[in-house]
Amino acid sequence: MHAYELRIRGLDGAAGRNAARWELFACPEVRDLVKGGGGRDRFLVIYEGEWDQPTVWCRVLENAGYEAEPIGRVCQHPAAS
Repeated sequence: MHAYELRIRGLDGAAGRNAARWELFACPEVRDLVKGGGGRDRFLVIYEGEWDQPTVWCRVLENAGYEAEPIGRVCQHPAAS
């Protein structure tokens, strides 16, 4: 498993994160969306395999009404283990 950090604005509380998470499940490699440690608008996309397309994930989120931008791949995070 791998993790990629995104900045996603407009996710207020668990309900917003869960809704965005379900949107990302449209991408078969995505396993989860978890809160990141770098601020209130930082989240980690947990994904399987070597395919990481943050621009696709951001586009999926933007189509659902969220403002998202890629930050970078996380070398190792406990949620990705």
